[in-house]
Amino acid sequence: MAPKVTNYIEWAHQTAAEKKTHVSFPQLKYPSLREGGLKDPIQWLEGKAMDDGAEGLWRIRDGLYDFEEFQDKHPGGAEWLELSKGTDITEAFECHHLNPVVEKMIEKYYKRDAKTPRNSPFTFEEDGFYKTLKRAVREEIKKIPPSKQKRPDFIIDALFATVLVASAVSCWSTNYWIVMGSYLTASLAMAWTTRLQNISCSFSPSVPEHPDGFRSQCI
Repeated sequence: MAPKVTNYIEWAHQTAAEKKTHVSFPQLKYPSLREGGLKDPIQWLEGKAMDDGAEGLWRIRDGLYDFEEFQDKHPGGAEWLELSKGTDITEAFECHHLNPVVEKMIEKYYKRDAKTPRNSPFTFEEDGFYKTLKRAVREEIKKIPPSKQKRPDFIIDALFATVLVASAVSCWSTNYWIVMGSYLTASLAMAWTTRLQNISCSFSPSVPEHPDGFRSQCI
């Protein structure tokens, strides 16, 4: 999702250069496209693509991968890969894939090493805190009975049903607390939009944000 208009790219680099440091991580380049414009999720992704050194592919750690043929087979839905193309997806890859088999699977999509260092403070070393915790979590998840794994689905379904009821009530209610209650339940239901792109994603139009925008913010 890298920007293609030349003057737009020049403006982005100029505004980034005017920022002398990254507030949280001074050793990193200040993010592109963070000043001016609409400041929406798509602009954020374009700026990220300019800084990540993914060269129009998908970057995981210091490797570049081409998942074009794999997009439609992705268990989490094709849209995640479509939105993140041209960016560094290391953090998302590490967080969402606990099974080590995935590491082997992506090898066939490897193209080449990246030319630039990662513009991120996170290293994901094998003996580091995150990877050590991840391995421990993977072992704990194996102990969860199948019946318990379905429980989150039932909870989200119940939340969505609550949204429908609360929204209908708020249409005629003049009670402030009833209206606020419907806003709260809609916010809780937004958690569903980060899941697999199946029929349940159709729930997202009931909350005040398009699913594409919300998914972009999760990348």
